[in-house]
Amino acid sequence: MICASRPDQVFWGHQLERLRAGRTLPFAAVTTRRLVATVGAVLADRSRERARELAGRLHQEHAVVAAANLVEAVRRERPGTADPLALDHP
Repeated sequence: MICASRPDQVFWGHQLERLRAGRTLPFAAVTTRRLVATVGAVLADRSRERARELAGRLHQEHAVVAAANLVEAVRRERPGTADPLALDHP
């Protein structure tokens, strides 16, 4: 479950839901009732099972290489940016 407060968290929360591996809740919308309901939904559906299935398909060494390639690609697209993953840059 992701309580999204930044644009990147919203994006990854949607990916999590698209893969049926969890739920997302906007941080601004968090209340006790919504938090309990969202956690309950995650526990009630196949999210845990689906997350395990996806984890089994990931290989750590491939994930590290993919992450490094992504950071390098973004850095090439945004030369001079202090934080290449910052979403608030033009």
